[in-house]
Amino acid sequence: LKAVTAPASQPTMRSSLTLVATATLAALTAATPYQCPPLGPVLPKAKSPSTHPSVRAAVSAFIAALEAETATFNGSAVSIGVKSALEDEPLVDFHFTPQDRDQRGAQVVDKHTVYRLASVSKLFPVLAALQKGDVIGWEDSVAKFIPELRDAPKGALDYHDWEEITVEAAAVHIGGIAGEMTTDGAAYPGDWEALGLPPVSDEDKPTCGGFMDVPACTREEFLSVMKDRRPPIYPAYQSPVYSNLGTTLVGLVVEGATNKTFEEVLFESILDPAGMGNTTYGKLPENLETLFIPTNDTYYKHPLGVFDPAGGMYSSTADMLNFGDAILQNRLLSPAKTRKWLKPSSFTSAPGSFVGKPWEGIVSDNLTADGRLVELYTKGGDLISYHSVFVVVPEYDITMSVLVAGPEVSGGLFSYYQLKVNELFPPLIKALDEAAKDDARKEIVGTYADAETNSSLTISMDDGWGLLLEDWYMKGFEVIPNLSRYIFLGVNETELPQNRDRTARLYPTGLTEGNRTAWRALADTFTPEMRDEIDNVMFYPNASCVSWLTMDRTTYNYKALDHFEFTYGEDGKVESVLPKPFALSLTRVGEGSEDL
Repeated sequence: LKAVTAPASQPTMRSSLTLVATATLAALTAATPYQCPPLGPVLPKAKSPSTHPSVRAAVSAFIAALEAETATFNGSAVSIGVKSALEDEPLVDFHFTPQDRDQRGAQVVDKHTVYRLASVSKLFPVLAALQKGDVIGWEDSVAKFIPELRDAPKGALDYHDWEEITVEAAAVHIGGIAGEMTTDGAAYPGDWEALGLPPVSDEDKPTCGGFMDVPACTREEFLSVMKDRRPPIYPAYQSPVYSNLGTTLVGLVVEGATNKTFEEVLFESILDPAGMGNTTYGKLPENLETLFIPTNDTYYKHPLGVFDPAGGMYSSTADMLNFGDAILQNRLLSPAKTRKWLKPSSFTSAPGSFVGKPWEGIVSDNLTADGRLVELYTKGGDLISYHSVFVVVPEYDITMSVLVAGPEVSGGLFSYYQLKVNELFPPLIKALDEAAKDDARKEIVGTYADAETNSSLTISMDDGWGLLLEDWYMKGFEVIPNLSRYIFLGVNETELPQNRDRTARLYPTGLTEGNRTAWRALADTFTPEMRDEIDNVMFYPNASCVSWLTMDRTTYNYKALDHFEFTYGEDGKVESVLPKPFALSLTRVGEGSEDL
């Protein structure tokens, strides 16, 4: 009980950590506004980002750099699209046609020009498996749907335990599944013995691969090797390892569960609903003149056989941006399932990266001017001269597609598409934040009051996260400096000192019904000195950042003190704010930041 009332005094380090652990703080959070917002959006997304000057400037600079760079290219095609799911037209629609190109393929590169997707293809079998949740359980063994893997030999060191490898494990690269089969050296000519390797008899060596005139693998060859010859890397669920073979298994799971070819499921469930009319699976486009082919390239038609789910698709910029819209507009999965898809599944040994389904995730604290964490869900692909990446940033409803092919965009320390992602997003994210702030200034910032009850609050904006909640009075009682009084043990403690250094901020939750939206407030508890002490003592970074532990803790009649409801008028502006536990709606009386 003593710990509950500790915020009223100067708590010790020990009592502060106890408060964090028990999550019974009087205030609404345990961090400063500049250190610990909730994960995710801190303001509503800008509704028309393309019209904002900062966004236009970021886009123009990105395109100008692309034009200068590609002017030096002789044999590489470049197609880059960036789009907001909230607008009809893309923010970026850049295409470069090189002077040197194969005459069999596209002669003018545009948004409909087709490229090989390579490993970006992996998104589609995983998405198809998620869509078929009625027949594919994420925790089901892959052997349930692939009978050839049942009754496999036993032995932890040499054989996969297929009963332990689930659909999820195969989809998110954490099944310990062997990574590759197409590039096994024993399948290709060369003096391997000179490298110290033993000879392999013709009867024993791999019979398929797909490169250098070695035929692509069939389903039978693939599953025979996986069952009897290919050792695992790890036990399932121990550590992520990128696996082309795991994604191939997911494609076979979809076939086994639906009794259809994966191509049939792909078109029915994803490509047709998303409007991806120029996308093909495991085959060239019908009109070869839509495909960009680098001069003298032979890999444009390279067959992948059974590995098509892992890398065998062809698509265009227009189709990939349509795919992004379909994801972010929840047209391929329900909203909840889309949010679940766009979440980390496993971490890697690099703090800035994570593994998704099968996303190659990035988390960064230097994309925004305010230093908060932003997640990017990316999937890259490389197949000899073809390179691609697809990026979704759900916090901003932004999609990016990079499709390139040719000598100038191949090789190098970084993939060409990695460099483009790195060049675009820092300035674009900052610009999108500026656009969101300007929208919020017009639509939300202001003073709201009920004169009859002497109740009011002001919502303003500064350089911090979210919106600043100030001068909050309910029936004449000032709320924010007296937050400790709202704990059930503090209500009658009239001598508790006020905390006039405390600030509170409002954040959107994404919960919307008609013209009403739900918001939550987070307020300071720790002083800067207390935060520094916590962060210096604990062995992990940002230990004082515990907003997720403290939200929705202090309640009155089942409504949390941090719960607010905004009601919008027909002009798109907030017309009233309802602090939920007080059951009293406050009407706008001041318009925007000019009145504050």
